[in-house]
Amino acid sequence: MIMGRVDLENYVQNISDTSDGEKIFNCFMFLGISIAVVGLASAPASTLLWGYFIIIFSIIGLFFLKIDITKNNTVALKILMDPLLLLIIILFWNISLNLRFYNEINSNTLSREYKMWSGMSIALVAAMIIISMVGYFFKDVYESQPYLVSYSYILLVLNLIVTAIEQIVLENFTVDGFSIGLI
Repeated sequence: MIMGRVDLENYVQNISDTSDGEKIFNCFMFLGISIAVVGLASAPASTLLWGYFIIIFSIIGLFFLKIDITKNNTVALKILMDPLLLLIIILFWNISLNLRFYNEINSNTLSREYKMWSGMSIALVAAMIIISMVGYFFKDVYESQPYLVSYSYILLVLNLIVTAIEQIVLENFTVDGFSIGLI
């Protein structure tokens, strides 16, 4: 504190040095995944929106926390952020689907395939986040086993496919509030 004011530069430096900020954002990320998983049972659109927004907030928070123009830590930032920045695009796509079909999803007038694909998407998001965090926190493991980077991108492509299937199910198998059940 400087004369009753908060020394913002010192506060930001303390958070960056102690990595408490990382821990907070990682906890928020896993909280967002937990909310999304729990939300599949009741009011899925509402809880998925909350969960996805918390995950996006956490990824962006980690991104800004790790940016330091005075140091050359672009390798660590690249390992963390490449798949996760692309994940934000998929999460925004999922958010737009949940907003567009908000009433249908919350009223459970969808085919059961939607819940299956939505759960699969949440599992892929969780797996991508876990692999990215392992890559960031255990850099030596990540560098000695380069196939972990490939797994992130494979999960990203699979999540794109699953989200596209979710969109197809939402657009084509819900008509006027009635669901068409597939056998």
